[in-house]
Amino acid sequence: MKRTPEEERIYQALSAVETPEAPLEEGVRARLERRERHNRPYFRMAVAAACLVVMLGAVVGAAGLSDAWRYFFPGVPENAVTELNVSQTHGDYTLTVEDAVADDAGLMLLLSLTRTDGAEIDPDLRMYFGDMRLESTLSLDGKQVLTTSGGYGMGGRRLSGDGKTLYFVEDQSIHDVDSLAGRTLTYEVPALGKWYEVETATLSLETLAEREIPTYARDPEADPPTRMGRLLAEQDCDLPIPAVEGFSGAAVRGALMTEDGLSIAVESIHGVRDLTDCIGVEAGALIDTRTGARYEAVSSTTAYLPDGTEVWVTSFRDCPLTAEDLPWLELEAEYQIAQLVTTEPFELSFQVDTSAAVTLPLEPIQAEGKTLLLRELRLSAREIALELELDEAYDASLRVPLTITLTDGTVLEPWNYGGHQSEDACTLEYTLLTEDGAPCLLDTSQVASVTIGDVTFDLP
Repeated sequence: MKRTPEEERIYQALSAVETPEAPLEEGVRARLERRERHNRPYFRMAVAAACLVVMLGAVVGAAGLSDAWRYFFPGVPENAVTELNVSQTHGDYTLTVEDAVADDAGLMLLLSLTRTDGAEIDPDLRMYFGDMRLESTLSLDGKQVLTTSGGYGMGGRRLSGDGKTLYFVEDQSIHDVDSLAGRTLTYEVPALGKWYEVETATLSLETLAEREIPTYARDPEADPPTRMGRLLAEQDCDLPIPAVEGFSGAAVRGALMTEDGLSIAVESIHGVRDLTDCIGVEAGALIDTRTGARYEAVSSTTAYLPDGTEVWVTSFRDCPLTAEDLPWLELEAEYQIAQLVTTEPFELSFQVDTSAAVTLPLEPIQAEGKTLLLRELRLSAREIALELELDEAYDASLRVPLTITLTDGTVLEPWNYGGHQSEDACTLEYTLLTEDGAPCLLDTSQVASVTIGDVTFDLP
């Protein structure tokens, strides 16, 4: 599924976000206040560093574990880590899967990227740079599996202190798989490059004024992409967009008057030439040559012409223009161009140990004035997930207080940052945070019991 231009911009912005140093205790306490549990701190880190070791397991840098974990987490539970050290070299670069932290719902990989000549590495390099066709994939016993990005703050990119290594943490939740133990996983990275930059090309829309521009009203009973495409095809427009960096073929395929105003349909192109990747072409802005006014693109809708051609129909922010203004309008088209360093795919195969993960079967309880049909709680270094059965009483805003008691008596209160729903179940997702708001990993070997609502479940 292709992101809209707006979604792509949001993705780019979020990819560069660092976890903020913001105390979340106040918000969490407010949510739990009605339960009158004022004696349980949101995360009792303790003052001494020794307590951190107890709660999180072995400190980063323990024998056999990659020291690079420290760039992402305050510590890693040694019993949860599978040491891998699987590498592959293409051209000037070597990609290595250093370690994995896995359970049967997914895995978190620690990867490193270095230059073969030992020189400093470009800190802007990525394994994903905007082109969804070249996203990393995960296969299980040779068959690609469906994955989604993992938990809160469980990812990122960091440069080593000497500037010679880029470290990545890739967290993937795996769908429709019962177990990873004993299975061969293959992580494939199709290309390496930098995040795309925008190059622009401008063209006059005067030719469109010769067409009859219809008004498109949304019909919930009809198929919008197909119906919109038929209206565009009747205009028989193929207005070439000027080439950028040798990439040609993009075109304006028509216009519509929609509820959002004048909208322009662009047929995009994409492809890799040498080490340059044209990710796509989209409408960026409308310019009124009479006044110089500029109207930025605000949203895009996918439509399909009768021959199957996909076009993006883009509307523009606060744009008062109509079809009558077309003779004086210019479209500023945006080419998304990424520079690559290699297009040879890295294929890294390995197996993982999931024995540190714990699944605790649960039973229905009374909490928040209702019956919660609990199914199971999954505990691992990368995931704290509570699964409930859906019923008529289910509320999408449901928040279930959960605490974890360690063997030394320390009480942790994970933060419920989100969840997802299937046909018959709801899964609430939690994470542990330090007092500075950074995510940290749970050592399941130190867990004595879990309390949900007012009911405590002991771990076997």
